[in-house]
Amino acid sequence: MAACLQGDRVRGVALKPLTCQSNLEQIANTFVSFHQGCHYLQQKQWQKAENPLKEAKPALKNHPESIEEIDRLYLELQEEIEGFENLLRMNKNWYELGQTTNSKMYYVRDQALEIVGRLDEQKINESKALSELEKLKQIDYNNAILNELIEEIIFRKDVREVGRLMDRNQFSEAIEKAKRSRSQKLRHLTAQLCLDLLRENYQKLPTELLIELVRSADELCPDDPEFREVYKLFHII
Repeated sequence: MAACLQGDRVRGVALKPLTCQSNLEQIANTFVSFHQGCHYLQQKQWQKAENPLKEAKPALKNHPESIEEIDRLYLELQEEIEGFENLLRMNKNWYELGQTTNSKMYYVRDQALEIVGRLDEQKINESKALSELEKLKQIDYNNAILNELIEEIIFRKDVREVGRLMDRNQFSEAIEKAKRSRSQKLRHLTAQLCLDLLRENYQKLPTELLIELVRSADELCPDDPEFREVYKLFHII
């Protein structure tokens, strides 16, 4: 313990007792375990840091400066770790140690990417993925990567639904679906589908439906310069 206090973590770890007989020895052992874990993190040996830091965990809540040092060391390792599985495990250990703001952010990011990976491999469906992602918001509600992934999955689901409705000539339902969406990307895509349908079927569709398609596109994307010439042609603007 004295060696750790003097900044000699290597010597302190070497002198760490294998067993503790008294409460005082247990306190000293916990203190040395913390420094042992930090030493391993400094050496980029994050796997070796797991057990000593777990041993030190009960004392960390009373020592915010120790939590700050652990945070700093784990942050420094983020760009050093090779392989997503390793990063996933390391940041899970970090999160379980203290649940700091930084550890929550990286833990939630990794868990979200793991869920999307399973979705891409078709090991889970979109509903299951969204359910698991939404639970992560309880840990870090404003996590940017998490929220982007949720929005992307919802967008993909909505695009397929709008496409199905358009294929069935259920234009009003498709347009209402897009209007209710918070995704500007979906609104733009639906407007594009309306105008594509117009261009491809200009000679076949009734004039009233043509005008309705253009009007609907305008309601979805009223200021989009890409569509304004079509709006002018039909006297929508």
